[in-house]
Amino acid sequence: MLELITDFSKKSFKNYSMKEELKFNAINIIYGVNGRGKTSLARGIKEIIEENNPDSLRYFYTDYIHELLLLEDSNKFKGVKATFGTKNVEIENKIIKLKNEVVDMTDTKKLLVEKRRKLRELINEIHKSRKGNLKIPLKSSNKSIEEVIAIYEKNLKDAKKIEHNIESIRNFVANDETLYNKYNSIYEVMIPSLKIETYDVDRLTKILQNNYTDIKIPSFEVIDWLRNGLQVHNVEESIWKFCGNNLNYKLIKENIEIYLLNEKKKDFDYLKDVEKSIEQLSDNYEQYLSNIDIFVNELGVQKSVEESLGDSIDEIKRILKQKLGNMENDNLKFPSDDYITLISRLSEIEEECKEKKKIKLKELNKKTENINVIVTGSISLEILENQSIREELSSIQYEENECKKQEQLNEEINAKISKLHENQSDYNDFKIYLNGVFESINLHIRLKSDETTQNYYLYHDLENISLNIKDISEGEKNLIAFLFFYFELFEDEKQETIKSNIKTLIIDDPINSFDEANRFYVLELIKKVLKSKFNQIFIFTHSWNDFCDITYRLKGEDHNFYEVYKDHQGTSFLEKFKKVKTPYKKLFQEIYELSRKSQKDIVEEDCYYYHSINSIRRVFEEFLSFKLKNSDLARKSNQPEIEEVYRKMTGNEMSNNKKIKLGSFLTIINVLSHKPYRAIDVIGSAKFLMRYIEDVDKAHYDAMKD
Repeated sequence: MLELITDFSKKSFKNYSMKEELKFNAINIIYGVNGRGKTSLARGIKEIIEENNPDSLRYFYTDYIHELLLLEDSNKFKGVKATFGTKNVEIENKIIKLKNEVVDMTDTKKLLVEKRRKLRELINEIHKSRKGNLKIPLKSSNKSIEEVIAIYEKNLKDAKKIEHNIESIRNFVANDETLYNKYNSIYEVMIPSLKIETYDVDRLTKILQNNYTDIKIPSFEVIDWLRNGLQVHNVEESIWKFCGNNLNYKLIKENIEIYLLNEKKKDFDYLKDVEKSIEQLSDNYEQYLSNIDIFVNELGVQKSVEESLGDSIDEIKRILKQKLGNMENDNLKFPSDDYITLISRLSEIEEECKEKKKIKLKELNKKTENINVIVTGSISLEILENQSIREELSSIQYEENECKKQEQLNEEINAKISKLHENQSDYNDFKIYLNGVFESINLHIRLKSDETTQNYYLYHDLENISLNIKDISEGEKNLIAFLFFYFELFEDEKQETIKSNIKTLIIDDPINSFDEANRFYVLELIKKVLKSKFNQIFIFTHSWNDFCDITYRLKGEDHNFYEVYKDHQGTSFLEKFKKVKTPYKKLFQEIYELSRKSQKDIVEEDCYYYHSINSIRRVFEEFLSFKLKNSDLARKSNQPEIEEVYRKMTGNEMSNNKKIKLGSFLTIINVLSHKPYRAIDVIGSAKFLMRYIEDVDKAHYDAMKD
């Protein structure tokens, strides 16, 4: 337990050592007007204790709220994100800092995609303008610009294999129509079929020499006529539709089948097939002859019009016609040698035409391909030499690389954030406790946890009302911070058992910007703390009212009450209270002591530190409230009412001299309450007030001054 501080220096404390009679007790309540060194003392005591056992100390101070509580507006919820605890706040601040380092690359990536699209458009425009009417397709849209550039580089190499002069490639202009038109015209050349089935020469010779004299059958025309007639009848019919005679369908059908099986008929049909083929061959050969110039000039076929071929075709046609006209004619001879020569030679002509066409198309296609290759090389050269394309692609690649680096960095940062989140503590128990307190003091704020984010949010207790940081007052922030500080002192949910490692407690100005309900609740918590089992407690306050409330009915011998003072040199020191006075009496005695001073007893700074004019005003206002139940009379406009109080209480009218002094007094305490500037005015005002109270109520004066 800390008993004395020696050689203590911190701000207004200069090598201060406590007297033995001021020795600290188990409970120490310390009062100090702002500016006297109260907070410096609190922090100094903290530092002394931390030197020996830092883990045993819990310290609450006004700025502690920033270490203990972090509030952020939520974009996701209708509330305020809240982080509790020094550790969690430190972690959350690190997370916030890390999140600020994360750079959203979405827009950058979209911009880079757009830049690539425009660059690709430029490349395609050059391609289209340079190719002319040639059918050179654009590079696949699935390819990246880098892949497209690589393809164009290969195209240029291919062009150099055909045309070695780079300038020729650069200036090459293709005859874009001639070759394609030539190719199309050759492609459209139709080669007539000059190939026919090679019929059996021996059979043809035999048929032509056969007279069929032993075969008695109807003419083939009759057989065909009967066969066609049967097709319009069915087997059940018994009357011919043509003539109305009796019809034996079955018999006629059987006879026709016999006739059809007859050798003469079969030979006739065979000759008909041959005749048909020869007729088609004749037509095709005539077509060939009519287009002979095309075959010669376009395909390069050797101009060879063989008269014998046509004669052979005509002769074969003549012989077949004679035989078919009279199957009994046996004086006909088939020109076997001419037929074989004809078939062979015509087949050769067709094959030659086809081969020449194939060669010609291949040649033209090669020329077209070469032109395409050179033109593609010319396109490639223009694209590859385009400075704008090179610079823009280089810029895009650099930005993409930087974007990739940032994304990798973002991943590393997010990994750190995730790791930090894992180290944050859960405060569900505090949530329950805090909501209970808020409900008890009728504060319309509730703490909720979000399962998806593992975060805590402050909400308004009405769901349709959104809550923002600006909606939470400083007093409410301070209250939340202090409640968390208080909650963390205990190891159980009911706040009954102090954590065993906590031995010392320092609380500096716990009640700040509170409304009356919140102030009362925090005071009760402090009183509960004073009853708890700590080795030592230090409570500091700048409020005399709070000091009085905290010390009220504090029993036992384990407590001391102190006040922090400053001497005329601005050096701070401690004094012990023997008896705690009411706020009014304490102020009254301060003004009384001031009224007894003269100008030679005080320096200007003392008046500034004590802000005594404000104290004079407060004492005067409270004294008047005893008499008139109105504390608003302490102003120049109410001088007549104040003079009337004097008359009623003393039985005498105020002298003109006193009225003048009263007016001056009222002016000073209203003006100088905001800006004191002369010590003599302060002392004079104190003297006037004491004389006024002594004259009006001597008994009150005597009771208060001692």
